[in-house]
Amino acid sequence: MAGVRDLMKEGQATANGVIKKATQTVYESSFKKFAEFCLANGCPDPHTERHHELPAVLVAYLQSISASTTVSLQTAEKARSAVASYYNAHENSDGTDVNKWSVVEDGSGRKRGYGNPAHDPFVRQFMRGLKKRKATEYVPARAVPVSLQMIGVLHTFLDSPCVVGGFTKECRVWFKAVSSFAFYGMCRANEVLTPKWRDVSLRQFRASVVASDAMIEFGTYSLFNRKTEVAEGRSYNLHNPAEDEAPINAYKHLCDWVEIASKKNSHAWRDDDYVFPALKGLSKKAIKGNGDATGCKKVTVGWGKKMEEQSFITLLNCIVSS
Repeated sequence: MAGVRDLMKEGQATANGVIKKATQTVYESSFKKFAEFCLANGCPDPHTERHHELPAVLVAYLQSISASTTVSLQTAEKARSAVASYYNAHENSDGTDVNKWSVVEDGSGRKRGYGNPAHDPFVRQFMRGLKKRKATEYVPARAVPVSLQMIGVLHTFLDSPCVVGGFTKECRVWFKAVSSFAFYGMCRANEVLTPKWRDVSLRQFRASVVASDAMIEFGTYSLFNRKTEVAEGRSYNLHNPAEDEAPINAYKHLCDWVEIASKKNSHAWRDDDYVFPALKGLSKKAIKGNGDATGCKKVTVGWGKKMEEQSFITLLNCIVSS
């Protein structure tokens, strides 16, 4: 029987592979918040008990996190999906249909819930109503794509004598590498901040197809947990582009970043190091002030720590506000 249980666990792991690891992490965090909401309001822990009023409690929770007009429908949908995913899992199933919710009263008059509370008609109706309401009150901000010219302006600005003193060397080189990498690889900011040293290879050479006596220097990199990825962990090449595309020369800027990290900071790269680690010392206060402070004068590298997407946005705002 122990062997069967082991196979069941392996089978569940395979089934969980349908959902990307990053999404699973978000779901786990979201369900934890829902459980905390239940306990804070005198309801049983949904981890251990399917209370018969669980759908109503879920609706109350969804209402609480989506009440503000500045919160999108996606926030509530993510929370509902997290609950649905939790009860869909085999290890959390009660043996009934996970695609519906039912309440049964036993001989003593005690009610008990079965199935998946996220699929209860009340929850479905609430989500339809919320979708209709959000369509009238929430207008999502439309991000304007950064152009090649804009990246060039930002890089030139960082190197200009009037602002170079407001940013540490590491900060400037790090930003150039990340911004050019994102544009070159058509990546989201969080996708660029994820790769580790083992996922990147630099200083490679191959013979030129055009001139057999010439060698071309290039690098390779792999991305994981990417929403638009065709094949997980697929490798891509980094080449030196044409001169008029110098701002997005991700290979050059990445080599510059690795060099300054290795020489100036005497950092010995390890496989588990983030290629673009966290920057410490960013100050949001400088953005709100009217002075000449950039908020980046004391920025240092936090080796071993992942740079959060919001911190990257803070850095970008510091540059734009300078």
